[in-house]
Amino acid sequence: PQPGEMIAEATAAVALLAVFVLPLFFLRRFPLTIVLIYWILFTLIPPQVLSFVYPVSDRYLYLPSVAFTIFISWGIITAAKRIGRIGA
Repeated sequence: PQPGEMIAEATAAVALLAVFVLPLFFLRRFPLTIVLIYWILFTLIPPQVLSFVYPVSDRYLYLPSVAFTIFISWGIITAAKRIGRIGA
């Protein structure tokens, strides 16, 4: 491998590690959000690996989409509560 490729791979590895470790620092303040983020991250791993072995792995994307839907609906409800509190 060339030096530029090694730097790119190391940067990607650090970024991937940060994506998995960074939410742990906010676990006490946002427990539901962190659980949903890890639900999405860990359930996206099998489709990423299986896409090379089994090209039709779309059915494995249903579980992360459930967490994403819960995450979005929770965000809308939280925003609505804050807007209602400000407007009152």
